[in-house]
Amino acid sequence: MTTNLDIIRATYEGPSEENGKNLLAVLTPDATWTETAGFPYAGTYRKTGKAMTATFAHLYQLKEGRILSMEQYVDSHRVQQALLAD
Repeated sequence: MTTNLDIIRATYEGPSEENGKNLLAVLTPDATWTETAGFPYAGTYRKTGKAMTATFAHLYQLKEGRILSMEQYVDSHRVQQALLAD
């Protein structure tokens, strides 16, 4: 039996390409995906050349083995500091 934790782990713990395929396979057609306000999508902060480490959490809601929603929580202050040039 596959648990909700197994489903989510399969979207994080393998190679990026495999994780993406696993995620697409378990998203409901009307799934919602909410990134924290002010959080850039991968790579946009690299223009400043600053490294960034920020604590985050993803809250998932699943039903019958499919992802209904994901909401991200992150220390947006650290993200914004990485975005800003000195």
